[in-house]
Amino acid sequence: MRRRTPGHAPDAPVAPDAPTAIVAPLAAELAAVLAATRARRTLRVRVEAPLGGPWGGWGPWRRWRQSSRRTVTFGRLAGEEVALMATGDGPAAAAAGLQALLAAVRPRRLLAIGVAGGLTPGLAEGTLVAARQVVGGDGAMVARGPDAAWLAAALAGGAVAGAAVSADRILADPAARQAVLGRALPGATAATAITATMAGAVASATPATIATPATIATVDLESVAYARVAAGRSLPYLVVRAVLDPADETLPLDFEACRDGSGRVRNARVAWHALARPRSLGKLWRLRARVRAAAAALAVLAERLVAAPANDLPARARDADDARDADAAATYDMRREIPAAAAGRRTA
Repeated sequence: MRRRTPGHAPDAPVAPDAPTAIVAPLAAELAAVLAATRARRTLRVRVEAPLGGPWGGWGPWRRWRQSSRRTVTFGRLAGEEVALMATGDGPAAAAAGLQALLAAVRPRRLLAIGVAGGLTPGLAEGTLVAARQVVGGDGAMVARGPDAAWLAAALAGGAVAGAAVSADRILADPAARQAVLGRALPGATAATAITATMAGAVASATPATIATPATIATVDLESVAYARVAAGRSLPYLVVRAVLDPADETLPLDFEACRDGSGRVRNARVAWHALARPRSLGKLWRLRARVRAAAAALAVLAERLVAAPANDLPARARDADDARDADAAATYDMRREIPAAAAGRRTA
């Protein structure tokens, strides 16, 4: 059954009931999934986020919010209905964008994808990490964990299990990442050091052997925001991140300095900083190519996950209309089964 979202014009696109919602911070991270989605149609939704800048958290301005519009794309991926949205980067934009999506659509589950920095040594560029836990940079874990069945499907599709850590700033160098790793996952630092020492004693050791399942972690800005919104609505979710820059790599620019008051990285600021450091242009171009490759790999896995079941899907109908639909379907099945049982046969 399909319903029109209240408040939209009669010719507005119809939001499908219970699609799989797929979100990413940036359009570039979602591009390959969007390209693979068929029968696309779009809906513009209003997003309201806290006011950024120096006035956003002070005095009477704390209640002010800035409004914008973002596009939700509906379609079919792997034969299933999906709703796609690039929420914007940074925790505030991620949370506000996802809340706007959930106000317009009632998905049955949420898949959050995107790129991330490697937080543990030995985690190679391009590795897909499916979060078995989502943790803040201060070590605070999201109470409701990712969906176990969906996580298993991601691992079967080539991802590795690990922790998605959300820091409060972009970590540009290895020292900053190790500091966050020590705060977010205190046991991981010691385990990583021990494993690295053991690996160094083996002549055939490779970088891939340094990061063990117990210490694998990525770092980003948005995963905790996505997970908390989903957990607050008892919505089954999974976070999958592709490693963009390994833990021992220093970023070509201080992207933290390119963020605005709302926490989003502004392209104009990136361009300005890049022009001030011409030698960074080549590395920035390579990072862009890595994002494309990561997006393609995430799209392949997303197709597999959309087709896979999640074991935490709500069993009850989410409103009275859905309950009536369920009752009608059950009544119809009983009318088929009772005569069939009396005749001693099973229905197809």
